[in-house]
Order: sequence, then C-alpha cells, then structure tokens
Amino acid sequence: MAEKKEEGASNAARLFGVAYYMTCAITLTILNKILFAVFSFADPLLLTFAQLVTTVILLFAFSSLRLISLPVITAHDVRAVFPLSLSYMAMLTFGLAALRQTDLVMYNSLRRTGIVFVLISQYFVLGTVPTRQVLVAVGIITVGTLLAAANDLSFDMGGYMWAFLCNMMTALYVVLIKWVKERTSLSAYGILFYNTILCLPSCAVALVVIGYQETFWERPVTFWVSFLASSMMGFFINHSIFYNTAVNSPMTQSVAGQVKDIILLIFSFGFDYKFDPLNFVGVLSSFAGSMVYAHGRVTELRQKEADTSDNASDCKESKRLSV
Repeated sequence: MAEKKEEGASNAARLFGVAYYMTCAITLTILNKILFAVFSFADPLLLTFAQLVTTVILLFAFSSLRLISLPVITAHDVRAVFPLSLSYMAMLTFGLAALRQTDLVMYNSLRRTGIVFVLISQYFVLGTVPTRQVLVAVGIITVGTLLAAANDLSFDMGGYMWAFLCNMMTALYVVLIKWVKERTSLSAYGILFYNTILCLPSCAVALVVIGYQETFWERPVTFWVSFLASSMMGFFINHSIFYNTAVNSPMTQSVAGQVKDIILLIFSFGFDYKFDPLNFVGVLSSFAGSMVYAHGRVTELRQKEADTSDNASDCKESKRLSV
C-alpha cells in the first residue's frame, strides 16, 4: 500500500480514510476505558502484549493478501529499530496505565501536553525550532491542563505520573522515528513490523518478571469480546493512520486527529467525568490550545508544500532556459 498521497484516490476513498481513522481511534480509547473502568482490568502490560501479538498476526495476514508488503529482517535494521521498539512498548504500556487511573476527559487533556516534550526533544536532538504560533498554542495547552489538574475531582497521582511518562516516551518515539528513517529504507509498515517483532520478547520478559493478576477463566463473555476487540484495534489504529495519510495527506491526518478529539471529548463528559467549573474551563482551554496548534501545523505544511512546488517550478524553468 502506498505511503505517499495517492493522487488518483477518489473522494470516496479519501472520506473513508478520515472516517476509518477516527472510528478506530475513538473505538480503541473507549474499549480500553471499558476494560479498566467497567471490568476492573488491572494489567496494562498484559493488554500491550495482547495488542502486539494480534498486530503481528494481522500484519502477516494483510501481507499474505498482498494488502501491504513486509520487509526482510536484517541485522542492520534490527540494531537501528531496537531503541525505537523499547520506546514504543513503554509508550503503549504507560498510556494504558494512565487511562486506567484517570477519567477520559483528563486523560485526553494530559496527553495533549505531550506536545511540550515533543518540541523539546525535536529542538535538542533535531535542531527544529517551532513557530511562534505553535509556542503560543503549547502555552495555552499547558496552562489549561494545569488549571484542569488543580481542580480535578478524580485526581490520581499515579495516573498523572503514567500520563507524563507516556508523553516523554511519545516524544522520544517521534524523534526516533525520524532517526530510523534517516538510517534505513524501511516504510511505515516496515517500522511497525520491526517495532512489533522486537517489542514482543521484551514485553514477554517484563510480564514474567512483573507478573500479572488477571484470571481470564473467571471473566464473562462480554469481557472477552472487549479484550479481543481492543487487541485487534491495536493494529487497526496504526493501519488507519497509514491509510488515511496515503489517500489524503499528513495535513488531513492532523485535522482528523483534532476532529476525533472533539467527538471523544463530548463522549467523555458522559462517561466518567466529575464536573467542576474550573476544571471544565481548564479542559476547554487545553482543547482550544490544541486547535490553535493544529492550525499552526496546517499552516506550516501548506508553506512547505508551496516552497516545494516553487522549487520544482524553478528547476523546470532553469532546465528549459539551459536548453
């Protein structure tokens, strides 16, 4: 499946790409929250392992159907991707642990502050300097989240700790993806394949060392349905991101992510949220900041596309004049 925008994609395919991603993202978050809140599931690492196993199975299934292509495993790529795989496993596990110990509204607010860690990592590692609009947006997100946290009636220090650890791992993951792309020829699916394969042994060892509390045979059928669905969605969320970016663009993916957050925010208020006026204002401020950030990113992407188009036009004109 193509990684770049498919110019020949129909409008129906592009709309499906957006709907596919938003459905997967919302469904996965809700399923995970149901496991933790309704069924009192207490083993985020075990759920991470199940999602990794299911992802491997589905990757091979999609490859056998020729829907995607998987790379040949090489020692060079293993060495390059291994640090990324560790950050990927930590990001998944810490994120699930945070979701288990916070309500959906605060979980999404806390996760938005991950932008701060990403910007810091990109500045020191990649030398990327954010625009003024992005910095303003990050400031709004941070202040809004702090206000919401100060008035969180469901405050849980453990949940906040896991959320910020997840944000740190997300930032490291984003930076390492760029690092891996510069040192390998792996596609997005190739990186996902390596990530999953390399994560499995580490996750299995961690499960053996730490152990788990779950007794599956005592669970009702509804739990099994939710658990298996969540495990499968761990793959489909990645597939939907790649597909949506392929038939649309990274800019559309960014906008779709914000629309998804709006829908999830509305749903979250009716799920497990304990209302407090200042907390509510903080949550809305954080969300407004993320919208400003999305606008800034869209502006940057449009400018890059315009610059690329201008450069291409200049090259063509130079060649024509030289002839």
